[in-house]
Amino acid sequence: MAKRGLLFDPSMSNEIYTLDEVLKSLVKDDVLRQERFKSLVYLASRQHTNSYPRAPKNNRRFYIQVWKDLSKVDLPKDTKVSLSFSLLEKELHDDTSLLSLEEIKDGISSHPKSYFMVSVFAMYCARKANENASTKIQDHIFCVGTLLAAYCADYFVISHVAVSSAICFSETHFGKGSDGKSFRNRGVGRVLVAVAQAMYSTLFPTRNISMYCWSFWRDKQCLLKELGFQACEVQSGHLWPLPLQYFIEKYCYMNHEEMSEDSSREAVVLHNAVKGFEMAVENCEELAEK
Repeated sequence: MAKRGLLFDPSMSNEIYTLDEVLKSLVKDDVLRQERFKSLVYLASRQHTNSYPRAPKNNRRFYIQVWKDLSKVDLPKDTKVSLSFSLLEKELHDDTSLLSLEEIKDGISSHPKSYFMVSVFAMYCARKANENASTKIQDHIFCVGTLLAAYCADYFVISHVAVSSAICFSETHFGKGSDGKSFRNRGVGRVLVAVAQAMYSTLFPTRNISMYCWSFWRDKQCLLKELGFQACEVQSGHLWPLPLQYFIEKYCYMNHEEMSEDSSREAVVLHNAVKGFEMAVENCEELAEK
């Protein structure tokens, strides 16, 4: 039987998938048998057993939400988007990234169909004593990781990405069987980038999958390079053309000259499917016509 891809609806501005659905949509799932990704598979299997609030899909604790057009979101009122931006603000520490993030937040409503976000969320419990000193369970939504990008038909630029260091996968928050370790180094970042690429490829008839980023990890073995991104010489204009530079300055609020002179930054690009985490996607409308 053919592998089923992530179902997307072109008429919807956002989509929700369980982490389990996302992993099952991998074109080649042999990567999940690697030791370092076994905990990711375990996260995907976890059920949310409390009756309220209900998990948004299939009663799974860990799920992913994709916003294809952030201009349609009421930022102050949307809890999950607010949690995603808060995570970026907490985890990013360089002034360039933080200033860029603030400018993007202020400009989102003025730029329809220009900003994209994908986040991994978890339903977790916190024990809290009430006035009678008894203990009750309160359910919460926690943003595990998020990716923010600016896009058009020609370019998809990852401006910010982060995985939380605030809460661990502990028994206190997630019940028995939790290992107490950080959510980092489990493959969450790979999922964010792979889902972003898969969803971006559905937004335009060209099915473009190219992605660009000013990486913050020059000369280090970083996530993006492991996924197949390659460094490019921005001065050559071949892999990093002039229209792309203008696009990044306008929508990511990152000055080309300043970024080029920053010794900690590196321009990276990916024109192929994400290495090891390529995901299949299917159009709901096209399937209905068959």
